[in-house]
Amino acid sequence: MSIVQGGTSVLASLWSGVSGIHAFSAALDTASYNIANLNTVGFKQSHVSFADIFSDALTLPNTLGSSQAGQGVRVNAIRTDFTQGVFETTTNPLDLGIDGPGFFIVRQDAGAPELYTRAGAFDIGQDATRRDGFVVNPDGLLLQVDQAGAIGELDLSVEGLKTRFGDDFVLESVSVDESGLMTASALSGRVEELGTIPLARFDDPGALIPVGENLYTQSFSSGIPSDVTGSGRILQNVLELSNVDLSEQFVELIKFQRAFQINNRVVGTSDEIYQQIVDLKS
Repeated sequence: MSIVQGGTSVLASLWSGVSGIHAFSAALDTASYNIANLNTVGFKQSHVSFADIFSDALTLPNTLGSSQAGQGVRVNAIRTDFTQGVFETTTNPLDLGIDGPGFFIVRQDAGAPELYTRAGAFDIGQDATRRDGFVVNPDGLLLQVDQAGAIGELDLSVEGLKTRFGDDFVLESVSVDESGLMTASALSGRVEELGTIPLARFDDPGALIPVGENLYTQSFSSGIPSDVTGSGRILQNVLELSNVDLSEQFVELIKFQRAFQINNRVVGTSDEIYQQIVDLKS
């Protein structure tokens, strides 16, 4: 139904407003999600991008050729921003931060798919199957370490160290240098290499798929890890904090809220005009 011949449909304006409500609702959700994770270790904020929607070409009177009337807006993409977060010093030697590009590789077990994270809060504890003495994150996922060319879990249990270095090896401390090389020091003063922590790097990290708990999995757009060595420096006794810019997110929150309100007003106005047209026809 048109207001005038060749004019814009009332329903078109209605659907434009509805599309804006949906799009800016998603944007509000994203900004709120970022703010909620302000203090989450290793969290990376997300950004929303929009795209317009066009209808079919319309032939308008007294114009040359045809024109297109817009049908609204949609969310084009929600991408993760992997800019560097600030570091916080800790007392745990297995708290690790990445200075530069790259991701720690973790797995639930040897047969599970690889997951990637910037959150380096590791410790010696139980894995998902309740085995003690492994280097794990707070959810029991196993940090993957390159040990003599084989990338896998790192067993720092008493039995695991005895099997590897002999019965006289009693662990005192673990050190990690900037290249990711891990060494174990025994009470006797003996030092042994444990392996090297690889860092996964992607052509397009912004296309990684978030799966929760500060974990990501690869996508077709992100590509497979193209370089697992020399990506970034690994820092010991530090944690990378969230990269959320609170002032920026509050500005975004206000902007999206106003846009949501305006689109809601468009829907209300279109509905009123539609009702008036219906009343004229009756």
